[in-house]
Amino acid sequence: MYINSPIGQLSQKLDVCQHAVPVFPAVFAETAYIGAAKPNIKKQPWPKGLPEWIAAVRSELNTAAGPMHSDDVAGRFTRARKTDVGELLETLATLGHARQTEDGRFVG
Repeated sequence: MYINSPIGQLSQKLDVCQHAVPVFPAVFAETAYIGAAKPNIKKQPWPKGLPEWIAAVRSELNTAAGPMHSDDVAGRFTRARKTDVGELLETLATLGHARQTEDGRFVG
């Protein structure tokens, strides 16, 4: 969760476990930044090999506050191709390491 968001501040005040599953992060994530700037997320370098790609994408999914589109995951890395990330997400979902939601987003 984002610390600057009302939910992030509330969870910090309540000392909520970081591993707890939030009830409505996807809804909040879509509406929280309308008319406001999104927080700067430092992009990570895109790894060089396929095993490292898989580990990096899986790590992003597992640490995300909610479901993510392939474009969102690709945006977390420098030089990552959206098509490659999309294929990796679909592969992870096929292998059971991720789940695709009805609206096309992925959850770790």
